[in-house]
Amino acid sequence: MSDNQSYLRALESYKANRESEAYNILRDVIEEDPNHAEAWYLIGLICFEWGAFNNDDSFNNNNEAIETLTKSLDINPSNVDAYYHRGNAYYALESYQSAIEDYTQAISIDPNYADAYYYRANAHDALENYQSAIEDYTQAISINSNYADAYYNRGNVIYKLGNYQSAIEDYTQAIGIYSERWQTSGYAFPYFNRANAYRALGDVRNAVADYLEARQKQPVKYAEAYYAYLDEIGVSEDDDI
Repeated sequence: MSDNQSYLRALESYKANRESEAYNILRDVIEEDPNHAEAWYLIGLICFEWGAFNNDDSFNNNNEAIETLTKSLDINPSNVDAYYHRGNAYYALESYQSAIEDYTQAISIDPNYADAYYYRANAHDALENYQSAIEDYTQAISINSNYADAYYNRGNVIYKLGNYQSAIEDYTQAIGIYSERWQTSGYAFPYFNRANAYRALGDVRNAVADYLEARQKQPVKYAEAYYAYLDEIGVSEDDDI
């Protein structure tokens, strides 16, 4: 079987969620052809995904992802996704500046790469470069107006800067998009953060409403915060606020 046929078999295994099988085939491919850029890239992608879901060995998985994605880029420096995923591996290792550099490379190749802007914004946020984070979240939203996570995270950064009304506007945008996407309890977090913003503005009625919504969607996580706020403002559930 040719190296390309083996690579295609590995790709098929990967798409079928048989990552270990794909990884082993790909290792055989690069042993035969060390310049197979696509094989190096797919190994890197698999390692990154293992790092994301395997807490026990995430450090080694992400380092192997960086190593193999770098080999892929040495052979094919125009692979925009390789820069993006290497950036994600650096981010997972909290090497935020290296992540920013890779996301910037991805954006230089594809200026409409919304996810690269979004994750570069996350890295800027982690480094407390808040204005740069806001700019990148805004760019991601300009490319994809339904980017709920970008609205939500931009709201979080704006909240840190004390601009609570603008944060509320972003959380509201995120909630609108999440509510169309998820018909489950999964999107309680923007209600909780919007409640915090209303609370900071002294808007008791809206704060209570959002803490209640968060509690109803995820009682285990948010019930304590809801009741603590009721105690803080001196009311009970039965009171008309």
